Amino acid sequence: MTTDVDLEKITNEEYFDSLSEMFNSVGWQIMLAELQDSAYSLNDVQTIADEKEFRFRQGQLATIGYLMNFERTLELAEEEQAQEEEGTSSEGP
Repeated sequence: MTTDVDLEKITNEEYFDSLSEMFNSVGWQIMLAELQDSAYSLNDVQTIADEKEFRFRQGQLATIGYLMNFERTLELAEEEQAQEEEGTSSEGP
């Protein structure tokens, strides 16, 4: 199932709300558990045959790390945006 989303047309609030809904889903928790299991097995460097496989595995682990930290990254971005909006709204003429 594919959904085309135009990121230029949704508000920041819709963006963060939609992702928050995803993070609270059982599916997201299952995916994180699967990623953690994958990271554990990929982290075993003794099975790497050559540099090419090593670099490939580095990429896999980087992607897994990005996904596992995605929720926290967005939380920080949302907090930063809220602070910017607070600063903007508190500035007077």
